[in-house]
Amino acid sequence: MNQDGDRNTKSRARRLRRFRIAISLASFVCSVLVGLALIRIGLIPPGPFKFALSEEAAARHPSYPAPEGALILEEQGADKTGHRYIYDEILGWKNIPNWKSTTFGKQLTINSKGLRDKERPYAKPPDVKRILVLGDSFAWGYGVADDEIFTSVLEDLLARRSGPKWEVINTGVSGWSTDQQYLFLRDEGLKYEPDIVLLAFCSANDVKGSMTARIYGLSKPLYRRSPSASSNTNAPMDFINLPPPKPGEGSGQHMTFSGPSQAIMEPLLHGIYDLAVRNDAQFMMASFGRFLNPAHAEVKRWAKEARAIVSRLDGSMFLDVDFEFWDRGLALEDLVDESIEHDGHWDADGHRLVAEILYDFLEKQNALNADTDGVQR
Repeated sequence: MNQDGDRNTKSRARRLRRFRIAISLASFVCSVLVGLALIRIGLIPPGPFKFALSEEAAARHPSYPAPEGALILEEQGADKTGHRYIYDEILGWKNIPNWKSTTFGKQLTINSKGLRDKERPYAKPPDVKRILVLGDSFAWGYGVADDEIFTSVLEDLLARRSGPKWEVINTGVSGWSTDQQYLFLRDEGLKYEPDIVLLAFCSANDVKGSMTARIYGLSKPLYRRSPSASSNTNAPMDFINLPPPKPGEGSGQHMTFSGPSQAIMEPLLHGIYDLAVRNDAQFMMASFGRFLNPAHAEVKRWAKEARAIVSRLDGSMFLDVDFEFWDRGLALEDLVDESIEHDGHWDADGHRLVAEILYDFLEKQNALNADTDGVQR
């Protein structure tokens, strides 16, 4: 009886060990598959960057007039993606001025002021209204030609209507988060005298990027909320990790924001809103990112938090682009070219649809007529 009991005990132990091994293997496989899926839909950043001094970059790309002493940042696979930047002591990285290349074989043109856009003077021409778009790789136009980006398509749609002429200025830079977009608007974007500041907010990664001083292998600024500020007070906009460490000078401090995401996103979004309204512009957020994976709980929470924050900003406009996709019966495959490794970025049809959604929304909000303010949705 005791021997049988011992045998049964050992048998149960062996089965338990096999079960634990099977669970471990299954967890490993699931982690790999989930990781690959997240990379595919853009929730995990692309591969590491390599770096070259300007003269080396200019030797490879003779058409690029590199500023003297500039540091060029080049993503691994840049010949395909077009992801080459110039180091910046405030933003970490930005577009290379006066540069021409391709992104997945499509025309990529950066103007003299470092925008993927046509040439624009800072001073707004008479009788012209301006929408200034802040954003990341979706606004920058990853994988599509200059004239296929939603900002360009939206400007074409606006040109067909009666009333004031509208320009849509694209200031998007791949990899930027909300903190960098705030700093760009503060230091550069307001020079364009916008009437509407449109934040193209990607809930899939903008929050995550705003909570770290290092992402995509690059150093960036990190917002620091004043310890004395209450949760109901718009704290002074203070940033650390400035200037961001240059490549080759060490990785720098890998600082992260350890508090709740809302505690960092609320002052950043409020800061962009304040900059807009203090300069006679209306603030608008177009939120998207859940279309990549509607079941992703964290992205859903980030999108919900952002909407709640904007709802408290008087006179602002909010557009849920994901909802508009679903309301039109659009799925991921309707928005991206699955035959090309776009990591979930919109193809030309996706950008056209986004431009049409934006146009319809602005019309419904009565935001496009002279001397009228849109209403919050």
